[in-house]
Amino acid sequence: LYWLSSQCDKLAAYYPGVDFNTQYTDSMTFGDFVKTDAQEMAKLYAIVRQWSEKYGVTLTDADREEIAQQRAQYVSYYGSEEAYQNQLRLLGISEESFNTINEAAYYYADLAKLFCNEDGAQRPSDETLIAYAADNGYCTAKTLYVRTSGLDEAALAEKRSQLEAAAAQLRAADAAYLELAASLGIETNGSALTFRASDVSDAAAEILSPLQSGEVSDIVEGSDVLYVFLMQEPDCTALAQYYFKQLVSDAQTNAKVKTSRAFDRIDTASFY
Repeated sequence: LYWLSSQCDKLAAYYPGVDFNTQYTDSMTFGDFVKTDAQEMAKLYAIVRQWSEKYGVTLTDADREEIAQQRAQYVSYYGSEEAYQNQLRLLGISEESFNTINEAAYYYADLAKLFCNEDGAQRPSDETLIAYAADNGYCTAKTLYVRTSGLDEAALAEKRSQLEAAAAQLRAADAAYLELAASLGIETNGSALTFRASDVSDAAAEILSPLQSGEVSDIVEGSDVLYVFLMQEPDCTALAQYYFKQLVSDAQTNAKVKTSRAFDRIDTASFY
């Protein structure tokens, strides 16, 4: 119910005056959508608690200190201990439950370290992460890019020509990456990024997937942006973070959930 209320607030802020009985899709109302979303939040927090117990993750002294400081900030914000307790009652939640929710963020962060840090006990091998990247279309690359929004055909052609010249110089190793970007007035992310190529565009996935480290892509068109990518060796630390998030997402999807009749009877519009 806490998460249902929270998700209703978010949707109402995004769509002021929303009618939760209005169809969101052919098979789902806004109320159904929010109810499902609340259940997903409850599943996520349950998984974090279960995994923390499974992998022996406990709150550190630093975590507990931050949580205590956070509580003090709440009390200060609402003006007094009594006002803070009243606010919890308005949320329909006990302080014990509220603490459990706040603690979950720290458990999640500590679990992520366990799976993502180089010395993490649950971190997959580099071979596993590189295979995961190949199977899911992730790559690591430095980028040169120009923005195209608002450009006329002549200006767009000039920008494309600049990028093509930059790509040719990179292929010929005639210029360093950052120096080249500066000399041509082309924007860059500075350091290598790890990303799923299909998130840039479908064309990006086709262009980048065959390329090896050190190779330079043809021009890739994104949304109001033209890119050239200088491929790098896979960044396994970045890949470990994507891998961990995927593990959590899969756990949510595959979680076995039993709901009560009370849950089935909740009408979101009436509840809100």
